[in-house]
Amino acid sequence: MNKIDHRKKQSHLEYLKKLLLISRIFELFTQGKLDRDSEKLVEDWNPEDTTEYYKGNEELLAEGRKQAKENIFSILGIHNPDKKKKTPVFFIYLHKYAVVAAILIIAIFSGIYTIDKFSNQKSNLLSNNNFSSLLCQTDSYEIKQITLPDGTILHANRNSRILYIEQEYNLSKREIWIEDGEAFFEVAKNPEKPFIIHSGDIQTTVKGTSFNVKAYKGIRKNEVSVRSGKVEVICGDKKIGTLVANQQITYDTQTGEYNESSGNWQDAAAWMQNRLVLKQANVDELRLRLKQVYGIDLVITGGILEQNHFNASYPRDAQIGNVLQNISEVYDVKYKFENPQRVIIYK
Repeated sequence: MNKIDHRKKQSHLEYLKKLLLISRIFELFTQGKLDRDSEKLVEDWNPEDTTEYYKGNEELLAEGRKQAKENIFSILGIHNPDKKKKTPVFFIYLHKYAVVAAILIIAIFSGIYTIDKFSNQKSNLLSNNNFSSLLCQTDSYEIKQITLPDGTILHANRNSRILYIEQEYNLSKREIWIEDGEAFFEVAKNPEKPFIIHSGDIQTTVKGTSFNVKAYKGIRKNEVSVRSGKVEVICGDKKIGTLVANQQITYDTQTGEYNESSGNWQDAAAWMQNRLVLKQANVDELRLRLKQVYGIDLVITGGILEQNHFNASYPRDAQIGNVLQNISEVYDVKYKFENPQRVIIYK
């Protein structure tokens, strides 16, 4: 079992990427293209609070503020920002954010890796569809198939939400975010434009292959399983595995531990055939899969089964009664139907 050290911060390149995303948010804000909730998030963020996060030489900070402000005004097409005349409120706001950008730049290039606070707020903006577009969303009983502009086919499992930056997709790369859920990808081959999937801490990069990514927030683990081709899996700035057919990586989102193993890719993608397959599933995944396949809510009393892991494979026509009976016998528990959609497991 390997482990990612969560105290180790990401590389300069990753933080530069985040800075660019933040700059785009400011640009959208000044153009009035954010919704009201996101505008308020930006307006309420007090850059003066960054002093406890970003410590640096005051002279360097001052120079950074000046350069960052000039860059932002240049991007927005506003000249001579320091002309001595009455400053509109709009300019005051821009100056405020220019100072923040300068502090971020100083922090990055002086090796102070503490951008995470605003990065989390950036993730909220991403979720609100401001500089991203909702590519796909499914409910508890729905599986969708989508063909992307490059010809890649995406199969989204139930309870999934997948985003992308529509204007940038398939320019120099093909990049999407699994905010929650699971998807199987049949990636159109293009060595010049890597296909990148972000799922929590994990980044999966391919150029043309087929594979499954499981990233449900509620089950506390991410998993990448490969049907064909070669897949590179990265966490932060560390490559944690290169997978080929019938290999997979499982990453614990709470502990940072990860494990590479062999296994039939069809088990990972069994949901596409509406089959119930459990591989080292925790109790949260058990609840999720029974809800997806059989439409039932599983209530487990007294914390029983919390420490167990479940391994089982059922044909497509397996009845829920058979599944529950197996759980009862293997783990020495009882069950009862409170109603047709709700099952109680107890001792």
